[in-house]
Amino acid sequence: MKTHSSFLEQGDIIPFTLHPEEVDLPVYGNDAIRGGDAKQNADIMLRLLKGEKGAYRDTVLLNAGLGLYAHGTAATIKKGISMAKESLDSGSALAKLENLIAYGNRNKVVM
Repeated sequence: MKTHSSFLEQGDIIPFTLHPEEVDLPVYGNDAIRGGDAKQNADIMLRLLKGEKGAYRDTVLLNAGLGLYAHGTAATIKKGISMAKESLDSGSALAKLENLIAYGNRNKVVM
């Protein structure tokens, strides 16, 4: 399944299409990445952050890679995907979530 997106670069809108295989990711149908209610989605995200492989992870990697590239943090989409993998695999992404939860609990922030 192709991803259709656009970048804004110096005032110009640049549309593009990206197929997951172009960045070494597998292709999944929509049924494989469909979520559920808030509780189900939170469970999916927690499992992903704890290292579960599969369609959800690969979809997050693609989106994060695109985001890191669009932000200029990564020189290429593939490099952005690699950075996202490292964040998940090292536990850094999970640690950030845990820190955010702890902060919210200390400061009575409603999430």
